[in-house]
Amino acid sequence: MNPIKFLETRDFLENRETADNRRLPIIRELLKKEMDAIPDGYLEVLYKIVKALQPQPKAANDDLSEWRVFVSETYGSLADDPIERGEQGTYEIREAFE
Repeated sequence: MNPIKFLETRDFLENRETADNRRLPIIRELLKKEMDAIPDGYLEVLYKIVKALQPQPKAANDDLSEWRVFVSETYGSLADDPIERGEQGTYEIREAFE
């Protein structure tokens, strides 16, 4: 069975509903209990989901993140008005070095 489909099944959700069909809040104990019931074949997928939801430590190269945002927001902003190199003019001719 697809891991996502398993998480949507009645077996996974049945302990979260009261007699009047109100959903109970998920608490750590309930989550741990449900994790114990997950078939071993889905543990790797579950681990990846848990890791994806954890806050990631700020990496050292995040100093460039502002720069990357700036570049992605401004890239192509002059496409309708391209930069052109103007005339360079004339330069005086100087004596050559020896």
